[in-house]
Amino acid sequence: MRVFILFILLTASTIGFAKRNKSKSKPAEPVTQPSTTLKNKVDTISYFIGHQIGNDMKKNGAEDINPYAVQKGMEDALKHDTSIVDEKIAMGLAQQFFTEKQKQKAAEKALKAKTFLEDNARRPGVKVTQSGLQYEIIHDTTGQKPLATDVVTVHYTGKLVDGKTFDSSVGGEPATFPLNGVIPGWTEGLQYMSVGSKYKFFIPGNLAYGEQGVQQAGIGPNETLIFDVELLDIKAPAPAIPEVPKAPSNIKVTEE
Repeated sequence: MRVFILFILLTASTIGFAKRNKSKSKPAEPVTQPSTTLKNKVDTISYFIGHQIGNDMKKNGAEDINPYAVQKGMEDALKHDTSIVDEKIAMGLAQQFFTEKQKQKAAEKALKAKTFLEDNARRPGVKVTQSGLQYEIIHDTTGQKPLATDVVTVHYTGKLVDGKTFDSSVGGEPATFPLNGVIPGWTEGLQYMSVGSKYKFFIPGNLAYGEQGVQQAGIGPNETLIFDVELLDIKAPAPAIPEVPKAPSNIKVTEE
């Protein structure tokens, strides 16, 4: 379903940004505002598809797309099997349009993250490490601290800079994982903690999910993340079980 939505987004959103195709063109019909009354199941599904397209456009920074031109493009494709634009030219324009929008959105996010981290670093109680990780001690304890090779158990809540929670173990089962198997900001930060302590981590994008982000969780490329973490347990990794040597295949065992 998601692939279908993205396909519609890429093709339908080109209307209004391309040159007309003289070989296929016909007089454009007036675009009218659609009814918002949902009378049946098909209307509900149709509205849902349109709403998903709108959300995808907004996420890609394309709020200025003309929704009625999108409607016109969909009508021509579904009802008339025609197009009033040269599709190759329109595709190129659409790709350029969304690439520029994504670059603009990324630049705005980078500036916002930089400003946030600079301001946050000046707050009393916030410590900044050489890597750029920032952390604040909420509750401290003494005792053993984990090594990067240890397995740890934690409760955590992860938020974006705007305060939106994207993941949390609170209220459910704690998370257990090898410390060297998570994002660099966690691998470094938890090594400062003892069991029972609670820290708040402010993790720059390069110490989190980097350029890739985690789109399904709403984490964009190089997104700065905020985690509240409570360290519950530390365990050394289980020792590897040595394999029993096998006899070389060219040696035959004979009975006397």
